[in-house]
Amino acid sequence: MRPHPVNATIYIFGLKTHPITKKMKNTNIFTQHPQQVKMTYLQHTLFALMLARKTLSCVFASLIHAFFPFLFVTHTSTTIRELNKIFEKRFGDPPPAG
Repeated sequence: MRPHPVNATIYIFGLKTHPITKKMKNTNIFTQHPQQVKMTYLQHTLFALMLARKTLSCVFASLIHAFFPFLFVTHTSTTIRELNKIFEKRFGDPPPAG
């Protein structure tokens, strides 16, 4: 069996993630990112699941709204504004574009 290269890139569901480096091998990859955003693993998991629930509700509402424009008229835009407030409160103002 071939060993994995040191700087291998991980693909999850076809999405490219950060490459694995020698430095990461000495850290716990499950807690590295949560610590960077000043959360515990559990806090990060619950936050990510909340975001997933809210964004999935927008996906389904938008799909239904596409065919039935009288349904879910403001759900997606309202939820996006709510998520923006959550992120601004949690992480501060977004960096300037560009």
